[in-house]
Amino acid sequence: MRILKAAFFALAVMTTPAHAEDTWTVTRDIALTSRPRFGAVREEKIIADLFRPNRGGRLPAVVIMNSSGGVLPFVEMNYANVLAANGAIALVVDSFMPRGVRRTSDDQTRVSYVQSIADAVAGYQWLASQSFVDPARIVVMGMSKGAAVAVDTAGLASRQLFGATEARFAAHVAVAPGCEFQNQDAKTTGAPIFFMIAELDNYTPARHCLEYADRIRSAGNAKVRLAVYPGVYHAYEWTAGVMEENNETWIKCFYFRNERGQLTDRATGKIVAPAGGLAVERQCMDTRPVNVGGDARVKAQAIADLLQFLRDIRILDDADAQAIVPDCAQIAKLRMNCERARAGWGGDMLALARAYRAGKDVPHDDVLAEKLLKLAAGRGHPQAQMDLADLYVFGPAGQRNPARALELASSAAAAGEGGAMNILGVMAREGIGRGSDAKEALMWFRKAADLRNPYALAHLGRMYWDGRAGLAMDPAEAVRLWQRSTYYGNPWGQLYLAEALERGEGIARDRKAAVDRYRAAAGQTYQPEAKRRATDALARLGEATP
Repeated sequence: MRILKAAFFALAVMTTPAHAEDTWTVTRDIALTSRPRFGAVREEKIIADLFRPNRGGRLPAVVIMNSSGGVLPFVEMNYANVLAANGAIALVVDSFMPRGVRRTSDDQTRVSYVQSIADAVAGYQWLASQSFVDPARIVVMGMSKGAAVAVDTAGLASRQLFGATEARFAAHVAVAPGCEFQNQDAKTTGAPIFFMIAELDNYTPARHCLEYADRIRSAGNAKVRLAVYPGVYHAYEWTAGVMEENNETWIKCFYFRNERGQLTDRATGKIVAPAGGLAVERQCMDTRPVNVGGDARVKAQAIADLLQFLRDIRILDDADAQAIVPDCAQIAKLRMNCERARAGWGGDMLALARAYRAGKDVPHDDVLAEKLLKLAAGRGHPQAQMDLADLYVFGPAGQRNPARALELASSAAAAGEGGAMNILGVMAREGIGRGSDAKEALMWFRKAADLRNPYALAHLGRMYWDGRAGLAMDPAEAVRLWQRSTYYGNPWGQLYLAEALERGEGIARDRKAAVDRYRAAAGQTYQPEAKRRATDALARLGEATP
């Protein structure tokens, strides 16, 4: 063991130059000094790998603590790779290799929890001393065993107990932590905490962390986020099929722990003798088969959620969004949408774009709306793609781009957006950006109408009214579709139904009902042509306009 350790620290720190396509540099085997609070060993040397983005200034950083499986390529190193690619320094602390340990999942005493906590503090202290790190934006993240470290470095009682008070992390990310041992007093530093939990975890069951998250919130920390990933087990970063392993778990005991380390059985309320310590905890362990593994889809979602969490708490910046989204202090009624849009939420970019297009609660600005939609659409948001297609077809003449609209609407339609299907129907019917094809228009209107898109219901009704695309003229079917469209308040459905009521075609003549529908179409502002036609009809009938 001593020879093995000596070999590790005789190695010079090696830096791997970034490849041409890389945006970060990896420095291996950085020496850290870990000082556990308890035990015979007061100082230990451990190592860490540093992933440093190739950009200037003081950057945010994440201390990554390894799981019971040790530092693994598809877990800790993958997270480091993702973080560095998104502008955050990642320090992957290896608590096992320098101590001659391969894994602890079958025996957690090989590297004690106290040692892991001390290693996290060592990682924090090293990063905080570097000129390229922003010490106010150092996060701790861990998986399983390391995730428990991430949680306990937030708790006031556990920080005091385990000697972690020297590390003031800006946030804590816990991936599948074991929450069987909880601080009796759930107060924390107040820093944001993100629990990333597997629904089917039978190694570190999700229910304990769900309970703990609620207790932490109740104790005053409102900055707790939860993600429970469905259908996956512990170590859901492994995507090559679920496996079974014999692992040592804490599953037999559920304890509260006070600031002195004294344990209380949560089930019975019985206090465990203070002298019990690790011996008591050993009695809680049981070796049993557990499942591990997830799916690539869930892994991708978890990574996206991690990055969004870091943007939401201003550890990471979304430079592209912040370059476009206005100062939120100037947008009182849409403040939440604005703040979320600046953090990169595509749906809130869409909400702002719609407000700017309509001039509602903000000045009318089609140019800014287009920028917002392009950013959200470029990130794969189907409704933003649909709205951008709509702008390129129906917007101001200077912004129209039928060819691009066709691409965007096709992408959004493939994602199931009925509004995009309706746009494709209009483009096919009118020959916008392509040849006119009434039968294709009919197909798209039917698809969108099946999804109850109100515009498609109105357009499909018009095709039955006119007998287009080989359809027999059917005023009754047209009226039925327009009635469905007006249920959703569609101006074209209102107008067409009013015309049918006025004429008594496809429905009994009813002048009063027709006037009501004309007024509804005339009273809106987002479909100006329908408004104009309805206003003209009211004038012709000698009725006042809204």
